Amino acid sequence: MLKCYLISQEIETPKTHDMRRLCELCVDIEKGFENIYEAAVLLTRYAVIPRYPTELGLIEQDAAKAIEHANEVMNFIKKVYIRSDLS
Repeated sequence: MLKCYLISQEIETPKTHDMRRLCELCVDIEKGFENIYEAAVLLTRYAVIPRYPTELGLIEQDAAKAIEHANEVMNFIKKVYIRSDLS
């Protein structure tokens, strides 16, 4: 979702799964992304480590929290995109 937002703003996206970096690029465009920065950063481990699932060691609460963070990021981007689309 962060990369989609950057592309919609005609920003070339880096080849990375580092949510911190992607969110920082979004903050440069729209300061409101600071509101989801922590949630985005916490998702980074799920973007990279699942390629090596034995190292992740997830429990059900981790999955629920990751879904909560992902929804927070997604819902925020939807609001920002819709707001900018109406401008």
